[in-house]
Amino acid sequence: MATRILPPSPFDAAALGLGPVAAFIGMLAASWILPTGPLTVLLAAVLLLYLVMSPAAANGAAIRLALPFALMTIWALALSSGNAGYDIGKDVWYAGKLCLCLMLGFLLGVRSVESRRALDALTLLAGVMALVSIILWFVVGGQVGELTSEESTRLPLIGVVAIVPLLDRSRHESGIRRVQAAALLALILIAVVVSNSRITIIASATMILAWAGLFSRTRRALLGGVVVGILLALLWQVLPEYAGGELTVAVKLRRSLEEVLLTDNFDTTQMILNWRGFEAYNAQLMFDRASALKKLFGNGLGATVDLGQEVILSDEASFRYLPILHNGFYYILIKYGVIGVMIYILSVLRFGLLGKLASNNMSAEDRMLRGLIVIILLATTVITGLYNKTELNGLAILLAWLIGFAQRRRYEETVHSAAALSRARGSGV
Repeated sequence: MATRILPPSPFDAAALGLGPVAAFIGMLAASWILPTGPLTVLLAAVLLLYLVMSPAAANGAAIRLALPFALMTIWALALSSGNAGYDIGKDVWYAGKLCLCLMLGFLLGVRSVESRRALDALTLLAGVMALVSIILWFVVGGQVGELTSEESTRLPLIGVVAIVPLLDRSRHESGIRRVQAAALLALILIAVVVSNSRITIIASATMILAWAGLFSRTRRALLGGVVVGILLALLWQVLPEYAGGELTVAVKLRRSLEEVLLTDNFDTTQMILNWRGFEAYNAQLMFDRASALKKLFGNGLGATVDLGQEVILSDEASFRYLPILHNGFYYILIKYGVIGVMIYILSVLRFGLLGKLASNNMSAEDRMLRGLIVIILLATTVITGLYNKTELNGLAILLAWLIGFAQRRRYEETVHSAAALSRARGSGV
């Protein structure tokens, strides 16, 4: 229950304030700057510090947030006999890093008194990210719509999430804060354009819809899904088809659906154009041939997908077996089975319930959380979702922070309501 998450504690009161907010923004910045290895070490070290500092009830709630993914890892590790040790180690790393992000983000959120300073710092960090992306785009000589600079100029997805509080500030505030919000928002939107990345563009549109409240209630979420479908259908009609030559962002946007559909085409050009679908097709073959036990619980950590032929990238590089898939649902299906896919989807959707503010489901925090959930599910179809090595680390921390902050607010609201009721009874009202 929310009322058990953060019991009154003199130590907790002494630890609140700048510390958790600074640590929260620091970890988001680290997820952007640091390579994944050093980031994992930093996550573990800071989490250990907060586990020592935090009340047992808060620690228990943090552990429960990551528990579904930890249980999946344990059973998949038990089923990994015969798989390559290196691939097993990488899968343990990805799953463990996810648990670290969720637990640390939650503990930082549950120890934050209010969200304004944290969201202000988040928007400034997003502005810095956007500025760096734009500068790098100029340095590499990028062209809008070209893919050559996509990796080096891509705006981190954390920056996209800041669209919600910036739109709120532009609408509800005045003076210098409104001007600052408009400037940061313009900077982020320019960075989205020069990122030349489909997932960044789609995530930006998702956060705008989340800000509009289309994911805040069940009916609105259904309406939001319909709106997204209509917009995608209209966009698909006006985008150019691939006619040979270099791929552009507009062409890749049009081909997004085709790329995730299963394909068994072994033609080299078609294989590359529909690579995600080719991966998924061979993963589906592997699943179809698996035993009932492996269909339910997976082939274990370190399992690889046989592509059926050697794929040659260059004279020096070729491969046949894939330990990682772009489609995260197939990645989970192969490693963790049908049960794992169900747990993953339900856990991601459950984040929305855990992070719901009792008094206001249209708060910026609530809309950010719901937009994040949609982005995670979309990202799972194309870049492995929460198991991605680099792209979603900051999002996982931010998501867990929002849940932790909401849990604290719900606790405080319960305490205040109980106190008001007690006073009313004492006065005979």
